Amino acid sequence: YYQTGLSNLLDVAVKKFNPHLKSIATTYSKVDEIPFDFERRRMSVIVATPNKKHLLLCKGAVEEMLSISTHIQDHGRTVSLDAHHRSATGRIIEKFEEDGFRLIAIATREFSASRNVYSKSDETSLTLIGFLAFLDPPKESAARALKALRQSGVTVKILTGDNDAVARKICRDVGIAVDETLMGTDIEPLSD
Repeated sequence: YYQTGLSNLLDVAVKKFNPHLKSIATTYSKVDEIPFDFERRRMSVIVATPNKKHLLLCKGAVEEMLSISTHIQDHGRTVSLDAHHRSATGRIIEKFEEDGFRLIAIATREFSASRNVYSKSDETSLTLIGFLAFLDPPKESAARALKALRQSGVTVKILTGDNDAVARKICRDVGIAVDETLMGTDIEPLSD
């Protein structure tokens, strides 16, 4: 609700389908914002809560969010994000991604209300509270168009910002055989 920086279609979807948006402004007030950047792959908003605390709400790419989270909400309890919980969380993430869902992780951290300026360094020791899952299926015409290209001798390569599992699922859905994938980490060390 209080995000002012870079916005994308996932943000639009959250705002459009969230029935609680109108009550947020009457319950929480914005204190600060840590804008999104492509290195961190996350952003945060800090709000003042009714109990006179500041709550940092952080959303971002799953891998980055897991790397800065030390706790997790598990059936209403906050527990350590130990090896067991990391493994269980990894299985949930893998299942969603294999089904073609794009995930955004959401985590929080509470602070005393002693200051009004926050920075990237405050995005540590977070509590992972859940995921937003988005399904963006290919257009119905995509499979037919790709088949026509193949029949005309055109080879299609996919370059995407989605992760490997989501990209493979979409390729299967539209009839593209995936023999090999290259991640950014595979391409980076290659010569020009």
